[in-house]
Amino acid sequence: MTVESAAYISGLVPAYPPGSDSISEGDDHLRLLKTVLQGTFPNANAAINGIHTGTSAPSAKTAGTIWYDTTTSHKVLKIYDGSGWVTLVSSPATDFKLLGATNVGWVLPTSDGSADQFLTTDGSGNLDWASAAGAELPSQTGNSGKFLTTNGSAASWAATTGSLIGITQAIQTSSTYMRNDSSYATTGYSVTHNKTSATSDLYVMLDTFINSSNNFENTSTWSADLRLAKGASPDSGSVGDLVAGTTDNIQCALQEDVGQGTGVTWDFSTGFSRCFKVTAANCPHGTTGSNEFQVWAKITADGDDGGLTFTNGTMAVMEIE
Repeated sequence: MTVESAAYISGLVPAYPPGSDSISEGDDHLRLLKTVLQGTFPNANAAINGIHTGTSAPSAKTAGTIWYDTTTSHKVLKIYDGSGWVTLVSSPATDFKLLGATNVGWVLPTSDGSADQFLTTDGSGNLDWASAAGAELPSQTGNSGKFLTTNGSAASWAATTGSLIGITQAIQTSSTYMRNDSSYATTGYSVTHNKTSATSDLYVMLDTFINSSNNFENTSTWSADLRLAKGASPDSGSVGDLVAGTTDNIQCALQEDVGQGTGVTWDFSTGFSRCFKVTAANCPHGTTGSNEFQVWAKITADGDDGGLTFTNGTMAVMEIE
């Protein structure tokens, strides 16, 4: 007798019964098949749809038929809803779980959101698309080197301030001696800085000793003034023109006859420092590239009452963004 013992379909032996078995054992095989079918499908009290696997949909289908679509490498599960195929949210191509627990679920939006929106929840299981109100980063185009700031409601880019970009220093020898002259003359120093940023400001600094003398022959008051002038090269304008945004007649030395006697000569050597701010718009030779600066001086006195010279000095240019 070759009637196997099985409880489920997997336990059946396809080779049984062999042709040599007695026909009288046929009823045993029929009862076995019924038992296996009912054991495998214990709750089957209606038509059951199987899972169809292939690159094309099954031709025979009813509502609830499941198709494992292998058309592309991105395989998905689809279900027939009675009128068409609907792709299931939970498919073999993803690890997404619609239900995180038996009592938790989420209702997804019915349509796609707008660009850059994010998925949010109302706390009751309903998901929707929302925009990040005021929290988006501003465009990064053209904002290299800037930092992010906010006014409390919106973010924006701002340029760093007070950053030292470059510095040029020129050690100066003594200037040409100048006697009494009420016009500015080249009696000072010069320095040339190669400007790298079109928006930076320049700070031109003078640090020197001033030698001055006065015999008070024709005047009781003698003073020396200076100005920051455009360099003669590469400036194509008048030599010695005042740099825009700065001022002239800056007093660097003052001597007065206080009644010690006619013809008395006083000689002085005093230290003097000055810093000139030149904005990007006022740079004499362009917002970038070579910019030359000179310090010029003049004396306000009468006759042959003295002169001055700069000695043992330095000039420096600091470029600040």
